[in-house]
Amino acid sequence: MQSIIQNCLTKLSSSNKWRKNYQGQEWLKDYYLISWTNLTLFAEYLEMVLQYGFISIFAVAFPLGPLFSLINNLVEIKIDAFKILTQYKRPLPKRAQDIGMWQRILSTITYLAVITNGLILAFTSDFIPRLVYKYSYENNPIHNNLKGYVKFTLSVDTFHLNGIQTEC
Repeated sequence: MQSIIQNCLTKLSSSNKWRKNYQGQEWLKDYYLISWTNLTLFAEYLEMVLQYGFISIFAVAFPLGPLFSLINNLVEIKIDAFKILTQYKRPLPKRAQDIGMWQRILSTITYLAVITNGLILAFTSDFIPRLVYKYSYENNPIHNNLKGYVKFTLSVDTFHLNGIQTEC
């Protein structure tokens, strides 16, 4: 990232000198571009996998996250296209069977996300206690519509004070 910023600043600070010196010499402009290394795509993949992990694991906790992620990715596509087209040399093509270890990482994150979202729903929602109330009083028509659900969820204790039974 530092080399990209340095390359942009060099071009911007001496833009007139650059145009005059290299007028018509496209090969010389291309020579001074940043070289494509084996780790160039690593940062791009890492950024996308981290974003996918946060969005999928915590989708239940923050439902607007996927929308913000979509907006971020639309902007990121334009920025990456500019970066690859103007700042880097053309990469040499290499044959690849798939995305490698990233596939295993993404599938692990997916399985973890399913478990995490299920646990978040189970521990933070009222769905399971409502079902318990509804089916424990299933035969009683008064309790079939969740009318006494709030009283059911409150703790009630009976104790005797001076021979009088009291609920609290």
